[in-house]
Amino acid sequence: MSSMQLYKYLEPIWAERMVRDGAVRVGTLYDFRRIEALDPERGDQDEGVRVSLTDGAPGIMEGKDLPWFVRESLRIPPNVKFQFEAGAVLKVHQNSPDAYVYCTCSKFEKPLMERFGGACVKITDTTRFFHAITRVLDGWNPDGIRRISGFRLAPCEYADREQTWPSVTQYDPVFRKPLAYSHQSEVRAVWTTPATSISPRNLVVTEIRPCCERVA
Repeated sequence: MSSMQLYKYLEPIWAERMVRDGAVRVGTLYDFRRIEALDPERGDQDEGVRVSLTDGAPGIMEGKDLPWFVRESLRIPPNVKFQFEAGAVLKVHQNSPDAYVYCTCSKFEKPLMERFGGACVKITDTTRFFHAITRVLDGWNPDGIRRISGFRLAPCEYADREQTWPSVTQYDPVFRKPLAYSHQSEVRAVWTTPATSISPRNLVVTEIRPCCERVA
């Protein structure tokens, strides 16, 4: 994970708490779906979903010859035959497991800041910042299972989620957003977890304070 400068937009009271105390809120992938109805600028009802379609061509096909996304999702035996009528399309939604997510932007944009709360904190050392958050977020649950199993920091890719066979790629849906969100220039931190039910976490991570600088 290379270090870079990132920008976090939030309300002034939380920007001050972030700089002063190291207070951060780590959301979840599924929570972003739930808030879409309240704030489409922040939420996205299809967060973490890959959408793939067959091409609608007629013919008879064995299970082993079906597109990979159909085989993965429907678990079809290899020797079972399917007959497709012309125009019949299978639309497959593949859902990523829930994960902890922290959203930032790669550049400062005043209009975006105003839509996201009116204040901005610059993260000057992302390596130190996210290592510190990971240490606080991680640990062992009562059953002896690690709370965090992986971490990735990467810019979002802005492209359609829907793809039609044979032009279907195995992109990571956690880092793909529709083109309508491209103005956000989002860089996303994602912590995978073996936990089956998670919710947003409000943390105080004092180690991040030297990495945080109020810019607006």
